Amino acid sequence: MVEFLSPDWLAALESASDRRTRARAAGPAESEHGEEAAEVTVDHVVPDAPRGRVHYRLRIDTEGVHVESRPVGTADLTVETDFATAVRLHRGDWNAQDAAASGHLKMSGQVGVLRERRELLTGLGDVFQELRASTTIPER
Repeated sequence: MVEFLSPDWLAALESASDRRTRARAAGPAESEHGEEAAEVTVDHVVPDAPRGRVHYRLRIDTEGVHVESRPVGTADLTVETDFATAVRLHRGDWNAQDAAASGHLKMSGQVGVLRERRELLTGLGDVFQELRASTTIPER
């Protein structure tokens, strides 16, 4: 068991994405217009996590999802949530649309990139399902 948003959890997240990526790697995906699809980078920031601010990046490309626990540079999109919202998203109690509509998820950057590169996002499935089952939520 790993504690949500801890350094061990981020390492497990990276490991889960690496396994999933290796399983998905089957060559470049093409968009509906025939060109090779590009990547999308999404940073998740949780400023009030129990161990302090957490910032990690999901890089989604034709091979799958990659996690960077120490992101460098600017992502296409940055998502910021409080800890309680991050927990609800992690558990699947809320999706990003619910959290954004209620004002608990703030997005900045190139929000339109999600629509523009939807080919990369469709069919990913629940990349982190196994990790979710072995994650504990720390007390506040």
